[in-house]
Amino acid sequence: TRGGGGCVEAVCELMRDAGDSEAVALGASRALSKVSVHGAYRRGLLAAGAPGAVMRAMELHPANVSLAIRCCFVLGNLTAQEEGHRAELAGAEGGVDMLMGMLQKHAQAVLAGPEGRGGG
Repeated sequence: TRGGGGCVEAVCELMRDAGDSEAVALGASRALSKVSVHGAYRRGLLAAGAPGAVMRAMELHPANVSLAIRCCFVLGNLTAQEEGHRAELAGAEGGVDMLMGMLQKHAQAVLAGPEGRGGG
């Protein structure tokens, strides 16, 4: 993808294939969150399957708030200025339901205070 030499695709593939490792998913989400800020890479992220990869990571690691924040940041960047991208994400199988469920779960943990977030 545009000057990335296939890096975007490689990170998305890593997140999909090794996303069952929480550490790998978190590292990949960090990279994708940085790349997704740049408009020139957004189409490549979509083509590489970033939305599915980050949603799968959130599904596999629902208790990891840091991962959820980074993944939602990526999804937000991918959909911020493109109606077509929003429609694509909304059309993803179970995507909206999963995101709403995670929002509810993490909001409840934050409202519960430190004990609701695992002590700290």
